[in-house]
Amino acid sequence: MLCMPIKQSDGQVLAVCVVMNKCSSDWRLEKEGDDEQAEKVPSRTSEQKMSHDQLQKRLTGISIGPEWCYSDTTDWSSRFSQADECLFEAFALFAGLGLASRQMYDRVVRLSARQRILLDVLSYHATAPRCEARRLANSLIPTTRFYHLDDFGFTDIRLSDEATLKASVRMFLEMRFMQSFKCDLLALCRWILSVKKNYRQVTYHNWRHALNVTQTMFAVIVNAGLQDLFDDIECLALMVACLSHDLDHRGTDNQFQVKTMSPLAELYSTSVLEHHHFNQCMMLLSKRGNNFMFNLTVSDHRRVVRLIEEYILATDLSRYFARIPVFKRTLEARSGSVQPGSMEPWSTNQTERNLLGCMLMTTCDISAITKPWPVQKLTAELVATEFFEQGDLEKNKLNTQPLALMDRSHIHELPQLQVSFIDAICLPIYTAIVQVHQALQPLLDGCLRNRECWSLLAEGSEIPEHLFGLADLESDTSPPGVSPSNSPTALRLGSIHATTARRIVNAKPFESTPTRRTSTSTSTTVGGSKTDIR
Repeated sequence: MLCMPIKQSDGQVLAVCVVMNKCSSDWRLEKEGDDEQAEKVPSRTSEQKMSHDQLQKRLTGISIGPEWCYSDTTDWSSRFSQADECLFEAFALFAGLGLASRQMYDRVVRLSARQRILLDVLSYHATAPRCEARRLANSLIPTTRFYHLDDFGFTDIRLSDEATLKASVRMFLEMRFMQSFKCDLLALCRWILSVKKNYRQVTYHNWRHALNVTQTMFAVIVNAGLQDLFDDIECLALMVACLSHDLDHRGTDNQFQVKTMSPLAELYSTSVLEHHHFNQCMMLLSKRGNNFMFNLTVSDHRRVVRLIEEYILATDLSRYFARIPVFKRTLEARSGSVQPGSMEPWSTNQTERNLLGCMLMTTCDISAITKPWPVQKLTAELVATEFFEQGDLEKNKLNTQPLALMDRSHIHELPQLQVSFIDAICLPIYTAIVQVHQALQPLLDGCLRNRECWSLLAEGSEIPEHLFGLADLESDTSPPGVSPSNSPTALRLGSIHATTARRIVNAKPFESTPTRRTSTSTSTTVGGSKTDIR
C-alpha cells in the first residue's frame, strides 16, 4: 500500500491519497458473492519486471499496439516498485494542484459576489439622490457672464456650494452638449451632484479644485475657439475629464501610495491615482440615472471613454514631462509653414489633436498659478498645507524624511519653492500653449506676474498692487451710473473683491487659508436660499 498526503503551498494537508495492490498469485474475487460469478485473476509466477510500455499500460488501462495491456509475465505479487512510487508522487502533486485550483476558484467566486455587493452599496451611496438632481434641474441657472466663467481670472472664493453646482451645469449647457447628443438634463445634474459627492474633503484636491480646472478648460475652449478645432466628442471628453480628474483624491501623491504599499499601488503599477480617478469616473457614469451620454452611439461612446481615460491620465506630471518635448517639436514644425492662429493643421491630424488635448489638461490642472495674485497666494498655501500633511504622515508612519516641499520645517522656503515650480513646470507649458492661439496669452501673463510676486516675497519685499492682476475683474460690471466701489453688486460672482484681495495679500503666511476652507466645507442645499452676491 502507498499513502501520500496532498498539501497546499503553505504545508496544510488537503487530502490523503492511498493506493493498494490487491492482486496476488492466488485466485481472488473482485467482490463477495457466488463463486460461479466471481472473476478469476491469472496467476503470476515470474518475477520479471515490467517494461516501460507495460508500466504505461498498467497506469492508463489501455492497449498500445496489438497486445493486451497486461502481460502474462507481470508479477502481481511483488511490492510497488520505485517507478510506481515516483509516478504516484507525481499524481499526488497533480491532485494537489487540482484541489488547490478548485478551492481558489471557489474563493474567487465568493469574493466576486462580495465585491458586487460592495460595489452596489458603494454606488448607491456614491450617487446623489434623484430629488436633489430634480431640484437642481428645475432651478434657475445664471448666465456665463454672471459667474465670470469665460474669464481666465475666475475664482470660486465667493461661490457657495450651490453656486458651484449651477456654474458646472451652465458650462455644460453652454457647450451645447444637450443639443448635440440629446443629453438628459436631469441625468446631467445628477451626475454633477454625484461627482461633487465623491470628492473628499481634503485641503486642496477637492471639488473646488475640479471646478476651477473645468472652468479654465471652458475658458480656453471659448476664448480660443477650440470648438472649431475639436469635435463635439473631444470637447465632451475634455469637460468630463476635467471635472472628474481628481475623483476620490486622498490628499497624498502617487509616491506616497507606493511607499505605503496601499491597495491602489498594488492594483496599478503606474499613474496610481490617475487610474483610480478614471475608474471612479466610469463608475459614476455607468450608474443608472447618471449616464447623461446614454444617447451616444456605440462607437461614439467607446471613443469618448477612451479619450476621457487618456485625458485623465495626462494629468500625471510624469506623463507631462514625457510629452512636453514632443509638443514643442510639433509647434516648431508648424510655426514656419502655418499662419499664426490658424487651426487647420491641428484639425487634420488626429494624433497631434490628442497631444494638444493632453497638454490642455495640464494647462488647466495647474492654472491656479495664472490667477490674480491674491487667489494664487491663497491657493499656494492650500497646496502647501496638503503637502505638509503628507509630510507629517511620512515622518510619523513611515519614519522617513519627506522632501523639502512637504516638510513643515521648510515653510519659510515656500516663495522660492514656488519660483522653482513655475520655472520647471509652469512656464514651459504656458510658453508653448500661447503658440496654439494668441487668446491664451493671459495664462502666460498671469504666470509671469505671479513669478515676479513670489520672487519679491523670497527677497522679503512687499507686493505692489499693480501686480495683483485685479484690474480686469472690476471693469464694466457695475450698473449704469453706479460706482464700482459703492455698489454691493458691482462685482459678479466668480471674481474677487478688492477689499478681500488686500486682506489675503496682507495676511501672514497660512493665515488666509480659512477663507477658502470655509467656502469648501460649507454645505448648501440645492434649491434652498438665494445666492448671496455680496
